[in-house]
Amino acid sequence: MDYMIRLANEKDAEELSRLNQEFNGGERQPTTRIIESFNNNNELVTVAFLKDKLVGFACGQIYRSFCYSVAQGEITELYIEDHARRHGIASSLIDEYHLVPFCVISTFLLRTS
Repeated sequence: MDYMIRLANEKDAEELSRLNQEFNGGERQPTTRIIESFNNNNELVTVAFLKDKLVGFACGQIYRSFCYSVAQGEITELYIEDHARRHGIASSLIDEYHLVPFCVISTFLLRTS
């Protein structure tokens, strides 16, 4: 299964709103809020496309603390649509932009259908 991973941009906001609603429930986030989030230098959002359709995303936060000598990070969100799972997309979302070296997974919550 061929898929493409890249950094999210403003053109992805509408589809990210849809995917976020699938993942978190509730109301869809306004695209303006998503676009504002892209301007936050502490967040990195990667997206996955399958046949030109956005099927997943990952968000990572980078932060500094007096507790650590280097910046730390955390993977805060990771979602792949059901039909696109089991093809390595989630791993690629994390690995593609080197989120792993900056992110510490201290709590892991796996939501499946």
